[in-house]
Amino acid sequence: MPEAPKEKPKPTDYNYSVAENNKKKLEFIEDVTKNADEVQKRVLAEILSRNAHVEYLNRHGLNGHTDRDTFKKIMPVITYEDILPDINRIANGDMSPILCSEPISEFLTSSGTSGGERKVMPTIEEELGRRSLLYSLLMPVMSQFVPGLDKGKGIPPVGAVFASGFIRAIRFLEKHWALLCHDIRTGTVNPLITDRTVRMRLWVLKPDPDLAGFIESECGKDSWQGIIVKLWPNTKYIDVIVTGTMSQYIPTLDYYSNGLPLVCTINNGVNNSIDMPKSLNEKEQQELVDLVDVKLGQEYELVVTTYAGLYRYRVGDVLRVAGFKNNAPQFNFICRKNVVLSIDTDKTDEVELQNAVKNAIGHLMPFDARLTEYTSYADTTTIPGHYVLYWELTQNGSIQIPPSVFEDCCLTIEESLDSVYRQNRAFDAIGPLEIKIVEADF
Repeated sequence: MPEAPKEKPKPTDYNYSVAENNKKKLEFIEDVTKNADEVQKRVLAEILSRNAHVEYLNRHGLNGHTDRDTFKKIMPVITYEDILPDINRIANGDMSPILCSEPISEFLTSSGTSGGERKVMPTIEEELGRRSLLYSLLMPVMSQFVPGLDKGKGIPPVGAVFASGFIRAIRFLEKHWALLCHDIRTGTVNPLITDRTVRMRLWVLKPDPDLAGFIESECGKDSWQGIIVKLWPNTKYIDVIVTGTMSQYIPTLDYYSNGLPLVCTINNGVNNSIDMPKSLNEKEQQELVDLVDVKLGQEYELVVTTYAGLYRYRVGDVLRVAGFKNNAPQFNFICRKNVVLSIDTDKTDEVELQNAVKNAIGHLMPFDARLTEYTSYADTTTIPGHYVLYWELTQNGSIQIPPSVFEDCCLTIEESLDSVYRQNRAFDAIGPLEIKIVEADF
């Protein structure tokens, strides 16, 4: 990452303003996007120079080379499984320079899984500064389209980084607004709230009958369409991830917000902004291309090299080129590679689902029945959403299969899915899995 523009003014510089800071940040963006390829080369050379003598690079014979051509020729494209033994060594306390010359300061866990377990990704202390730089560029860009951001307030998302979580928060309010109004009107905290930290933060609550009456008048209406702008009339946009599988929640967000802009400052993208991707032939699908050589409208799997010791690492995210800012491409996040079902942070692929179904169909054997075909989809018409499996069965026996058997099948499938799915189920971020039996098509 190129050096960040200087942010802090001198104490005597009283004329320093938000506008001037934004201007510097926008100039920085112009510079790095105009020189995107040179920036890429410089960053790669810096990473390889710093880590020239780490075990992983020596293992593959890079021998201190820092140029891009040699790096591409010698270093393999890898997946998480390829470096998992090295990550485990580091996690178990090996302090030698295995992947990176700098000490690994922490591990970040992914929302997806590998073999049923969350991926554990190494990071170094200075990465915090790079992340801070990226976040510092958001408001200058946003301010070009949404005036007055420096004067407003941001409401914390209550853990709702994804659209699914934000909608669950709205639905929670929809169920419990009467209790909220009572507490606001009386200046008390409902005994149902047992979290000590929350109760301590609310001890200064004072009675506000006018606010309670306003909330009651809006929430008590038959329709909750536009409830967000009714309760918070100065809302300018909703900052929540609606890319990839989260795009299925856009109609619901539009309903509750009366079509407020949806901004993804964490995972940037605007859905349906371009036509369907052009098809790539088999050779093109296997080739890696440099950042500045991607083509408009085509989809690519992301491969990264990082300061913290990932080299030509396949992330598994599929991106679509939506446009260009100078010479740097703008991407929309499309999906995780090979994912067939997703409601929240869960990412269930075809192999995992097949294994889960295979474990479940054993419950059908006593009834001389077998699964002929099945298909699945993520149903988000309910809150929370849930997996639905359509099963076509062939039964030779005459004994009717009782509903309890299919309930056992559902439970077996859910128990067979990965820890992220089960965690979402435990916290009601995903509803109970459903099996629907369909008639055979003769």
